[in-house]
Amino acid sequence: MNNINFSSTLFVFALLITIFSCGKENEESKYYRSFEFESVDDPIHLRAKKYNFKELINPKKIELKNELIIIGESRRINDYNSPIHLIDKRNLKYFSGKGKIGFGPGEISDAYGIDASGEDSVLWVYSSLEKRFSKFNIYDKKHLSEDQIKQAENFFMATAMAWSSDSSVVCRMANDSCKFVEFNIDGTRLGSYGLWQDLNVGKDLNDFNMAELHLGWFKGSKNRDIFVNASYYRDHIEIFNRNEGMVYSVDGPRNEIPEFHFVSGGKGKSSVIIIDEENPVAYRDIYIGEQYIYGLYSGYTRKEMLREGKFAQDIFIFNLKGEFRSSFTIDIPIRALAVDEQSRKIYGITADENPGIAVFEMPK
Repeated sequence: MNNINFSSTLFVFALLITIFSCGKENEESKYYRSFEFESVDDPIHLRAKKYNFKELINPKKIELKNELIIIGESRRINDYNSPIHLIDKRNLKYFSGKGKIGFGPGEISDAYGIDASGEDSVLWVYSSLEKRFSKFNIYDKKHLSEDQIKQAENFFMATAMAWSSDSSVVCRMANDSCKFVEFNIDGTRLGSYGLWQDLNVGKDLNDFNMAELHLGWFKGSKNRDIFVNASYYRDHIEIFNRNEGMVYSVDGPRNEIPEFHFVSGGKGKSSVIIIDEENPVAYRDIYIGEQYIYGLYSGYTRKEMLREGKFAQDIFIFNLKGEFRSSFTIDIPIRALAVDEQSRKIYGITADENPGIAVFEMPK
């Protein structure tokens, strides 16, 4: 009788383990997606019409706000050039310049991030060198920022951020246990989402190294409560749904971890990782639309980009939960993109020696 009870107990215990293990696996799989080149059936080919603007020097960023295209320049431009440009997308005419390069009141050191969500006339520019948010009105003629917010000490290690409310931002951190962290602008930590150590990359990396490996392009949509990071070094996208408090992950199309090695960071500092030069670059940009997320994919090495001008000519389209939907191939390489779903147009910064704006018509 005791043997029967003992056997029954073991059976029930094993069954419970199986049930809870499957439950955890199913729960994790709910938030994980992957796709391969083979699953990208018949991409739609798009042809560009290019528009040149003498005001553009070395453009790197592009966003949309109302009827305007917003262009952010590289920080490697002369101080007398405007770091921000506004172009009317209705007639593709130059509208105005914004910003003055510098570290003084109202000035910006660089236009590392552009946040066009929120109030109708407001544009926020994040400067990574001075760790500061600067507010502009897109319709006035002022070049200096009307309001600036310095990163508080508690989230000084944030490397990229986007507004999540009128008083809070979602950030990517240089060294944190979580992928996405939300702060009040006074520095109060409001929430943390997605543990780095839950992500399997085949090697034992600390949180700092995991953040390095997944450096990329970070965008947020305050209106949709969606925040996305598309990795530069590996084909990995993370989508933080703030309403749900969950992070969706997307791997593909190569589904490979890049080759890398460690280099000592010096006394008392964490080692850094160096990515192999022959590793193909993954994503060059990401854009959050009203219905879909658009990933600009490269697949070229950095040598090919620098020597041959090959940047990115594939656009992968996902729904807001990371499920692959379709893809475009474009006839000229671009380095950044923005999408107007209503007018069915894609705007890109061309990657040639005379960079301009490429406009692609999406099918109805």
